[in-house]
Amino acid sequence: MTKNLKISAPAKLILFGEYAVLKGSLCIVAAINKKGYAEIRNGTGTITCTDINGRECNMKEITGEILPKNDISIFLNLRFGCGLGSSAVISVLLSSGKYLSEKYDLNKENFISQNITEENKCNKAFEIEEKEVFENSIFIENIFHGKSSGVDVAACFYGGLLCFKDKEIEKVDSKYLKRYKILIFDSKITRNVANVVKKCPVNINKDLILEEMSQISDKAARIISREFLLPEIYPLIRRNQELLEILGACPESMKNELLKIRKRGVEGKITGAGHGGHLFTIVENNISFEGWEEVKIVDDGVQFSNSCE
Repeated sequence: MTKNLKISAPAKLILFGEYAVLKGSLCIVAAINKKGYAEIRNGTGTITCTDINGRECNMKEITGEILPKNDISIFLNLRFGCGLGSSAVISVLLSSGKYLSEKYDLNKENFISQNITEENKCNKAFEIEEKEVFENSIFIENIFHGKSSGVDVAACFYGGLLCFKDKEIEKVDSKYLKRYKILIFDSKITRNVANVVKKCPVNINKDLILEEMSQISDKAARIISREFLLPEIYPLIRRNQELLEILGACPESMKNELLKIRKRGVEGKITGAGHGGHLFTIVENNISFEGWEEVKIVDDGVQFSNSCE
């Protein structure tokens, strides 16, 4: 009989506030229905991680001394470096896996009873150490990126639609945004966030740009907290994208894709640090574009259950 623990965590989609969030400004982010999964089994502390394209990540290089005592296998339903928070998903799964493997003994004969088989009760027990697991997730993500803002981890850990500002997290009702369709476009360009931030042009007033991005995020937060029409949000999306282009964050191929949908009266922008990754837009429910994929906001963050196979 095989005993294991299973964990899942959603990917994230930054709507507004990338870059400026590093200066303590508001960032609007959503957890989406692309997920990462982890399975913990008896073992010797081996961690494996594979993305949707079958690429493997060398977890020993990244995690160093934080390896848990059991084996953890991670699978991402997205690709590494795609701008949807793959490193944050991995960080949340690893931190949760570390906590669970230390809290529950898979070697015990009463594994099922000691863990409480009802998933909601298991998750309730998990919440006791919520702050510890969340902070450890940020610690792990910092290994990937240097010093991260924490916004990606917040979305993957807590789920839903969040306003994140200077490490303060507010969960926002997503019902008004959910009345529309969210589309994403994969540029197929992979990038490393730590390297991307260093690529910003030096001959621009970055502080002014980040201040305007902050103002855009504040306006957007007010709009999506009520019933709104797309013509209200599109000017903010467009201006945010223009500022990202000034920062040099948008390759020509991604600009061209945005021009295509603009001809149909729709505005889109980069999500995340740019230089590749994904674009996103918000459209009416009857609209679709070739090469774009619909994603949905998910209210749940990290989830786990135990089983005996």
